[in-house]
Amino acid sequence: MNKADKESTIKVYSGLLRDNGTDSSLGLGWSSKRTQETRFRVLTEIASLAGHSLLDGGCGVGDLYGYLRRREIAVDYCGLDVCPQMLTAARSKYPAAEFLPGELDASNLGRRFDYVLISGAFNWTISDNFGVARRGLRQAWEICRKGVACNFLSSREPYKVDYLYYFSPEDMKAYAESFAGEVTMRHDYKMNDFTLYLYKESEF
Repeated sequence: MNKADKESTIKVYSGLLRDNGTDSSLGLGWSSKRTQETRFRVLTEIASLAGHSLLDGGCGVGDLYGYLRRREIAVDYCGLDVCPQMLTAARSKYPAAEFLPGELDASNLGRRFDYVLISGAFNWTISDNFGVARRGLRQAWEICRKGVACNFLSSREPYKVDYLYYFSPEDMKAYAESFAGEVTMRHDYKMNDFTLYLYKESEF
């Protein structure tokens, strides 16, 4: 992500957080808690995550960690985000969890995780959403040991919003297949959303 896009992203999410607070899904840009948790459910269905290490890319205020904890799915969790305000809120909300600043970057992170999960990180329109999403997905693949789950807004949505970016499911799946051995696409839970599972080791 270039400097201007990073600054724009931080401005958008810090504004949402300021206006809506840490306990509202609107503070993360989700329309409701239900849609946020639907996406969490689908992401976590990539595999049996209990006992594994997990990186939450674009973690926001850490609500994926809260979701996992409520469902008693014990993981070695780490959240990663570029927005300092989000990280401050996440650490206050979930003091037992680890949160780090930064983007998905295998060379700078210096650690690998069994799974990398990414929810909503590529939704807001910037100068090059497709390029940023492709680089993020590839970096997540380099960071993971077992698999990546990542969701995107879908271009199949008939009622699009100008400030959101909608990806072609077919294009993103084809890109993932260019480097990942096994790729599964989920487009069965919301018309305007799809999730890709990328596996390094078969889970079947």
